[in-house]
Amino acid sequence: MEKKTDVMDLDRCISKIAHDDPFALEELYREFCDPIYRFALMNVRDQSVAEDIMQTTFLRIMAGAGTYKLGTNARAWIFSIARNACKDHHKRKIPIAEDFDPAYAADESSIDDLTDSIAVKEVVEKLSYLEKEILSLYIFGGLKQTEIAKILGISYIKVRSKYGYVLKKLRKELQGYEK
Repeated sequence: MEKKTDVMDLDRCISKIAHDDPFALEELYREFCDPIYRFALMNVRDQSVAEDIMQTTFLRIMAGAGTYKLGTNARAWIFSIARNACKDHHKRKIPIAEDFDPAYAADESSIDDLTDSIAVKEVVEKLSYLEKEILSLYIFGGLKQTEIAKILGISYIKVRSKYGYVLKKLRKELQGYEK
């Protein structure tokens, strides 16, 4: 399916949601629940909170579908809503010490997976909040750097520069974790 068709389909879907079509909301949910959840999880680092943010995002999409301008970037609009839901969570959050309690690993492959997961988590934790946002919007949102710049309200050059820096930083840091 071409990108232009996707945009038209998303526009049509959001328009139907604005007119209370539950099937359109279900279609949008199937398409975006996983990317939004992953985006939120990278931002809040808590599965249950990420699920809440995902649900909040869809509630806000339902509530705001009538204000969406057809022909604009629907994907960017959706991830702007998710980003704002993450920001709202951070404003309400009471800072606490984060304890990492890894689940019991039964075999060697799950131990390797857990080790890899911990390594990636440690590296991602070293990124700034802006760097995490850029990375997650690019990976989970599937957005272009120009779209990310618009969502974040910064220049395309800054997004491009930060993204390149993040990739270099991740490669460098993860080299130390190689087996």
